[in-house]
Amino acid sequence: NKKYTCFTSMNEEFDGEYIAQYVVEDNNLITGKSAAASIDFAFAIIKKIGGSNLEEKIKSQIYYKQ
Repeated sequence: NKKYTCFTSMNEEFDGEYIAQYVVEDNNLITGKSAAASIDFAFAIIKKIGGSNLEEKIKSQIYYKQ
């Protein structure tokens, strides 16, 4: 019953609710759609572990365009 994302072609291989986004969080489960989502995936992990302030601090220190 978890929400998740993955390669669209793999969607049928998992139970749960597929969400067509780069990154999906469901409690402590964080999934990424593809390698193209790696930066967004990393920021989701940083935010989960260190909070929004740390996420924004790191974003401001690197070139990152949302």
